[in-house]
Amino acid sequence: MQFFGRNQSQDIEIPEFSETRRQIVMGLILLLAVVSIITNTLTITTQATEASLVPFGVAIGCVIAFFMLRRKILVPLALHLPVAMLALTMMFVVEADSTFYGVLSVALLIISAMLTQLPIYILINILVLGWSIYQQSLGYETAVLLAVVSIGLSLLVYYLVNNFENVTTTARRVNKLLYGSSNIGQSINENLDLQRLLDFAVNTVREEFDFYHVQVFLIDDNYQYANLVASTGEAGRQLLARNHRLPVGSQSVIGRVSQVGEPVIAQNTSSDTVHALNELLPDTRAELALPLIDAGSIIGALDVQSVNADAFQPIDIQALQIIANQLAVAIRNARLFEEAQRNIQENKRLLFEYETNLREVDRLNRSLTQQSWDNYLAHSYVDGVTLSGDRFTPQATWSDMMTEATQNQQPATKSTDTGNTFAIPIILRGQVLGAIEVELDADTNSNDAIEMVEAISQRLAISLESARLFEETQEASLQEQQINEIVSSYETALTIDELLQVTLEKLQQSLGAEKGSIRLGITSPNGSSTHLHNGNGGSAS
Repeated sequence: MQFFGRNQSQDIEIPEFSETRRQIVMGLILLLAVVSIITNTLTITTQATEASLVPFGVAIGCVIAFFMLRRKILVPLALHLPVAMLALTMMFVVEADSTFYGVLSVALLIISAMLTQLPIYILINILVLGWSIYQQSLGYETAVLLAVVSIGLSLLVYYLVNNFENVTTTARRVNKLLYGSSNIGQSINENLDLQRLLDFAVNTVREEFDFYHVQVFLIDDNYQYANLVASTGEAGRQLLARNHRLPVGSQSVIGRVSQVGEPVIAQNTSSDTVHALNELLPDTRAELALPLIDAGSIIGALDVQSVNADAFQPIDIQALQIIANQLAVAIRNARLFEEAQRNIQENKRLLFEYETNLREVDRLNRSLTQQSWDNYLAHSYVDGVTLSGDRFTPQATWSDMMTEATQNQQPATKSTDTGNTFAIPIILRGQVLGAIEVELDADTNSNDAIEMVEAISQRLAISLESARLFEETQEASLQEQQINEIVSSYETALTIDELLQVTLEKLQQSLGAEKGSIRLGITSPNGSSTHLHNGNGGSAS
C-alpha cells in the first residue's frame, strides 16, 4: 500500500507499528490538514470573521508529521505529534458552535484508535467527553452523540485497518516466501558440489526467512541413522564436529520424519514430546522437519527451528516443502554428477593403464621383432639383392641414402640432372627391417613413385615376416621329424650300449658332428660321480 510514494528506507523497522498502519495514519493526517484549512476558509467566508491561527497550526503540524512518517524520520514522535497537537488545540477551542471542534474530536479519536491500545483509547474518549462537558462547548446530548459517533467510526476504522493489515501482511508473507523459494531453488539447482550445495541451502533458508537454526540430515545406506551433513552457526559447527546423528524412528522430529516421510511439527517445544532437546540450541521454541524424498524414497530431512512458538503457519510449511523438494532433486543431481565424475576418473585411469600396457606390448613386439630378425639374419645367407638392368645380383652393401632412410624412418631422396634416387625404409611394428632404393629417370613423377614404393614396403614387411615365420616353422618341423626318426630307431636297440651308440650315430648324421660322447652317472653334491654303467658309455668318431 504505497500510494504516498516510494519509501527511502524500506529496511527500517517501526517498533510496535505496522507498515500498513503507518500508511493509513499518513493518509488521515494529510486529510486532517486539508480539512483544517478548508474549515478555517469556510468560517472566514461565511461568518466574515478573522482567520484563526489554530487550524493553520494544526495543518502545518500535520504536514510536518506526514513528511516525517513518509521519510521514516523520528517515527514514534511523528506518530504522536498529531494526537498531541489535537489535544492541545481542543483545550483552547471553546466556541460552542465550532465545526472545527467536532472535526478535531473525531480526528483525535480515530488517530488514537490507530495508535493506542484499547484501554488507552477508552481513556482518551472519556477525557475528550469530559473536557467537552467541562468547557460547555457542547451540550450534554451533543457531546454524547459526538462521542458515540466518533467511537463507532473509530472502531469501524480499527476493524477495517486490522483486516486490511492481516490481508496485506499475509500477502506480503506469501510473496516473500514464494520469492525466497524461487531464488533458493534456482541457486540450489545451479550447484553440483554436494557439500557446497547443502551448506548454501541451510544458510540461505536461515537468512531469507529469519529462522533460528536450519540443518539437513541424510539417511545412511543401511537406513538406520539420519546423519547431520549441513548446519548453521557455531552450534552447527559443533554438531558436525561430533558427527551428530539420530536413529530413524527415534523420539524426535528427525526420527519421525525420516520414518513416516511427512512433515513433523513441534509448535511448542516445552509441551510437544516429539521435540528432542539439544543443549547447543537452548532457544528453540518451535521445530519443523520436512522430508527429502527422491523417487519415492526418503533420503533425508530439512530441519528448521524458530525462537517463537507457533511460528510455522501453513504457508510457511508449503514454501519450505517446495524448497525441500527442490533440495532433494538437487541432491540427486549432485550425487549423479559425483558418480559421473568418479566414472570419468576411473575411465581415465583405465585408459592410462591401457595406453601403458599398449606401449609395453608395442615395445615387446618391437624388441621381439628385432631379436627375431637379428637371429634370422645372423644365420641367413640372404643379405639383400640388387637389380641392374635385367640382372639380379646378391648385395649386402648399404648406400648412404638407405642408411639415412632407416635411421630417420622416413623416405630419403636425391635429385640429379640425369634422374632421381630415393630410399624407403621397410618397417614392421616400428622396427626397421631394411630399405628399398630405386633410381628413376628425370621424366618419372617422384612423388607418385615414392607413395607407391611406401605402400609396397608396408606389404613387403608383412610378407617378409610371414616368410620368416614359415621358414622357422619348416625348420622346427624338420627338427621334430629328425627327433622322431632318432627316437624310432631306439626300438631296434636291445641293450644300453646299443641305445647310446644309436643316439650318437643319428646325431652325427643329423647335425654333421665330427665327434660326440655320452656318459651315464649321478653327480653327488660333493662333485663325485657314481657310475651306473661300467663300460665306456657310447662314443662316435
